[in-house]
Amino acid sequence: RGGVWYAVLDDYTGRSLVPPTQADAGGSRPRVHAVGDSLHLYFVRAASNEVRVWRFLPAAPTEAPTQSILLTNIDGALPLYDIDTDTTKAVIAWRDTDALIGVAYIHQGGSIGGAGLGLPIPVVVAESPVRCLAVALDKLVEDEEERQVVVTWAAASKSYITLDYDLATV
Repeated sequence: RGGVWYAVLDDYTGRSLVPPTQADAGGSRPRVHAVGDSLHLYFVRAASNEVRVWRFLPAAPTEAPTQSILLTNIDGALPLYDIDTDTTKAVIAWRDTDALIGVAYIHQGGSIGGAGLGLPIPVVVAESPVRCLAVALDKLVEDEEERQVVVTWAAASKSYITLDYDLATV
């Protein structure tokens, strides 16, 4: 039973709405996050350097999820990534195919943010994680424009960076 699987359960009754279903036989490293009005299932396809996202709508739990490719440059040999969320968006950090760190916002629709979605454009941090990678989005500051993103990783040199809301170094 390899790959990535999902099931949908009724939170109140525990009844299965969608039985265990294989999302992707070649997928690995799944993550599930609530982003805005949807649930996102993220996973890596290392062979094609991809992070994929399946978007589920809690208001229609038995409908098939929307599927898309989120990233095409995760390092398939060392597919490190992490995601954190607030109420309307997510932030992702990943080791890219150049062994550097990419950081981007994810829109609740399941795509990488940018000016057209009202989110800052992705950035690259010129550091190279070797074992682990984590990202945290500050949720305690009420003014969204004042929030910060912290990325931390295991490496021989500097091991964290703080970015402002626009993903510029603080």
